[in-house]
Amino acid sequence: MRVLLVLFIVFCALHIATALLDKKKMTAILTKCKQQTHATEDVGEVVNKEKLPTSPEGKCMMHCALEASGMMTGNRVNIIAISEFLVERYAGNNTLLEQAAKAVAICSSQLAGKNSNDNCEKASSIFRCGKENNIILV
Repeated sequence: MRVLLVLFIVFCALHIATALLDKKKMTAILTKCKQQTHATEDVGEVVNKEKLPTSPEGKCMMHCALEASGMMTGNRVNIIAISEFLVERYAGNNTLLEQAAKAVAICSSQLAGKNSNDNCEKASSIFRCGKENNIILV
């Protein structure tokens, strides 16, 4: 149950973060993260085409973006930041909450057994599962 709640919060927060951050800001965050992680992925394709990175460096770029947006610190979810986003963005929007809840139900079973200490892989798994379940994360 706890994993389900955490994943639900993460998906909602990621969806909210991308809705609140315009493409210029997201591009700036990812560009900075690309430089820090030495990723080779095209930031424009990540932002505009939702092409998720597959290289180890690209996955770390995505983790960096989650940290830069306040959604993760290391391998931990920032519950305070997520709660603030949820209160602001999803107040009264049951459709988005239902969509996110469905994605979380699916993703929680996929991610529950993955207790990896690899923060980059965790971030990548979150983005990938969200995309596979129609939650736009970038």
